[in-house]
Amino acid sequence: VVIGMPHRGRLNLLAELLGMPLRDIVRKMSGGSEYTGFSMGIGDVLSHLAFSGDTTVGPTSDARSLYVSLLHNPSHLEAGNPVALGKSRAKRDAETNSAALLLHGDAAFSGQGVIAECFAFSEIEDFSTGGTVHVIVNNQLGFTTPAMQGRSSHHAADVAKMIGAPLLHCNAESLADVVFCSALAADYRSMFGSDVVLELVG
Repeated sequence: VVIGMPHRGRLNLLAELLGMPLRDIVRKMSGGSEYTGFSMGIGDVLSHLAFSGDTTVGPTSDARSLYVSLLHNPSHLEAGNPVALGKSRAKRDAETNSAALLLHGDAAFSGQGVIAECFAFSEIEDFSTGGTVHVIVNNQLGFTTPAMQGRSSHHAADVAKMIGAPLLHCNAESLADVVFCSALAADYRSMFGSDVVLELVG
């Protein structure tokens, strides 16, 4: 799985889900390099760490190993998306089973042109990743801009209508709903090989 995401939630994902050692996270946050033995520069923003490696997924009785790449992300929140999609496509071209997972903020998803560009290429044979799962974390406040002043559409996910992608809107405060919609999005991507968008509102 190739993951592209902004800063929001990145440290938690690295530590809790991907198992990145806390000493490595703290070293970077303290101004050191994220790479052991490398001292030239510290990168863009302290929290924009990356990770590649195996992680265990699933319940203990049925756990399996999954190779995950969480890519670096520059301060321009969605600029890493085409890189994640390109890496996922390259893995597919090398006949490696791969999926792309992109996480977005609500204002960035509806407001940055790179989102529409990625969707425009998503159904073209030479660029397709076999479907990408997009997850929008919609706190209904784009940095300091209320939704009604930041976009003309009702939902942040509406930009995905340009390719007819299914849009799943889910109450982010209901864990059961989030789990159900996440599984539905993954199943759709697997079955149809097309993009799907899950918007977590709350």
